[in-house]
Amino acid sequence: MTKAKNPIQYLDPSKLRIVNEPYKDGRASPVSKYEPIFSAVQPNQRIVCPAGSAARLSAQFRNWLEKKGHKDVIVRARERCDDGEGGVWWIQEAKKPRTVWAGIGDLGKKAA
Repeated sequence: MTKAKNPIQYLDPSKLRIVNEPYKDGRASPVSKYEPIFSAVQPNQRIVCPAGSAARLSAQFRNWLEKKGHKDVIVRARERCDDGEGGVWWIQEAKKPRTVWAGIGDLGKKAA
């Protein structure tokens, strides 16, 4: 008979206890260097940025908004606006599509 390399450790129920402590995620979420500006932007406002950097900034802004709990965000970017600078806009939360097809399946049914 050979001895197991790692014997099974049994958990003693008398060693368990319950405390009122809410869960905290152990992973640190890095703070964006753009946090001050992103948190101040409202929908339909422009973030003015250097020409050529809008696409990169808009991707970071979109990710930041989603991490903050916004669903289906619409962020648009222009690399060069009329003033020669770039621009990033948070347009709005996307709305569920409305369709004229809703209820069409009931047309062929007759009332009983």
